Amino acid sequence: MVTTIEIKTNDKGQVVPWCLDTGRPLLNQHDPEEEARRILSYIAVDEAQLIVIVGLGFGYLLKEVQKSAHPHAKILVIDADEEMTKLAKETNCLTPFETDDRITFVIGDKQLRSDVVNKFISENYMFVHRSLILDSFYYSNAERTKYTKHLLEEYSGWRNSLQFLIGNDPDDTLKGLRQLVENIPAVVNGVALSQWKGRLSNIPAICVASGPSLDKNIELLKQVGDKALIVAADSIVERLYEEGIKPHIITIIERNEVLYTRFFKDKVFHDGAILVGYCSIFPEVFRTFSGKVIPIGRNGILHERVISEILPGFDVGQLGQSCAHLSFSTAHTLGCDPIILVGQDLSYGKGKITHANGVNDEEEQKEVEEVLDKVASLELEVKGYYGGKVLTSVYWKQFKELFEKWMLAKDRLYINATEGGAYIEGAEHVSLSQTFEKYLGDSDISSVISEINRKDSSDNIPFIGNLIQQFTLWLEENEKCEAHLEAMRQLALDIADSMNDPATHSFSDITKRFTEHISQFADHSIIVSQVTQYPILKYIEKINNLYIITDEDQANWVNYLRELSNDLTRYTGMIREYLEKGIYQLREIEKVTIEQG
Repeated sequence: MVTTIEIKTNDKGQVVPWCLDTGRPLLNQHDPEEEARRILSYIAVDEAQLIVIVGLGFGYLLKEVQKSAHPHAKILVIDADEEMTKLAKETNCLTPFETDDRITFVIGDKQLRSDVVNKFISENYMFVHRSLILDSFYYSNAERTKYTKHLLEEYSGWRNSLQFLIGNDPDDTLKGLRQLVENIPAVVNGVALSQWKGRLSNIPAICVASGPSLDKNIELLKQVGDKALIVAADSIVERLYEEGIKPHIITIIERNEVLYTRFFKDKVFHDGAILVGYCSIFPEVFRTFSGKVIPIGRNGILHERVISEILPGFDVGQLGQSCAHLSFSTAHTLGCDPIILVGQDLSYGKGKITHANGVNDEEEQKEVEEVLDKVASLELEVKGYYGGKVLTSVYWKQFKELFEKWMLAKDRLYINATEGGAYIEGAEHVSLSQTFEKYLGDSDISSVISEINRKDSSDNIPFIGNLIQQFTLWLEENEKCEAHLEAMRQLALDIADSMNDPATHSFSDITKRFTEHISQFADHSIIVSQVTQYPILKYIEKINNLYIITDEDQANWVNYLRELSNDLTRYTGMIREYLEKGIYQLREIEKVTIEQG
């Protein structure tokens, strides 16, 4: 939002912005500095490690925060109003902040804010869930308050997305690591899709998902052939085959065995089929797929990114949260334009139908309905494809918002030809028949698809030794983390002793030392850090709200520390086991390679 602003100076010589539309000041016209001090007098700014300020507000609140904040605190200032920021600079209101390394300004459009804030949150995730959030426009008109409320909601969305990525189950993260290790043969023998980056420039891609609206126009897909790239989510492939439609690329991102059993086990795929799959999917998918396999990692998973830096035939990228996202990302990498979404409802169909016909059998549909009943409280309405409102879930809404974020780049044409479901900002909403009339021409992608299928897997072989060295280094880093665990287990025992002998064991001192160890615990290893993010975040939340009043409180705290120490010990033990298995597999591949000359 850009507000028409007039700058006035009050009797104290303070700059105050006034809104010309309403004739009201955006800050306290008499003394904005005193107003900022009064607001912060009720807040323990000096105890916060991350302070988020929405709305720059000519820097008055920021100035007071700067005075009180801890020397090592992080301060994030978010605003979209570039014109107001320009006025604040011209009146020297921002001069006091130019040399303060604690402060990060994020001023600009939504794409810029999204990129910078997401990076900032990722780098400071340890503090995000105990951050102090302040609104600069504490004295304002209703319009401006609505504006800062929007920024607050935006920040909350980014923070929640981080929680989605971190997850709340270390065992699930370990499952991903275990399956990545089991997929090492597929990763080493795979090829990087980026080798064909841009090769299908100006050729349409049709990303087919399994939403209920697909039923109305699936017949049209039969006319595509090799005139456009068809990228299909795993759940819809069987239905496409039944209709005589052969997708060029199949995508899979979920790691559960049930996906293998339902969509891949004992299934026959056509000659030339290409599978693009997340590198941590259930291993039997890669092992049994008869066509070309292209494993790909997540850019945000650090150990997967390191592997990609070692192996030239292994990519990482922005995979998103669903197969549909991976299909979109795949088409984008290949340079396809336009990218056409089909069956991408992102909402319920009539009668709360969730998928196109043939995706779920009767028993599976009953299981889906049971899940929907459990998450009914997470349902909400969003703008529909044809206007009005449609019912969706919080998860589909997240999927929709990620599509919209990617489409903000406006680097090519995006078309939502689903003809139903949710409206996707950034895409043109055109029927599939009209889209085909305009964009389905004489293109032929068969040569590129054949080239991908013919590509051998020799790119990674010379680098197996480097990858063995990296796994060995990770193993050594894991051992350093385990050294902290020994101290933490002993401190948990010492805290228990302090209950019986407070004269020789200081409860607060021992707890402080435990906190120091847990703060350093994951610093040695990116893998341990990835696995243990959630339990460490929970510990930080607990320690910042710790009140020990009764003997029972103290006993509960001791039990919690013991359980935490035992859990972290189990996690590092499993990481060690998986890394050792990875080294063994890599050495076996290296041995076979040497024997084959």
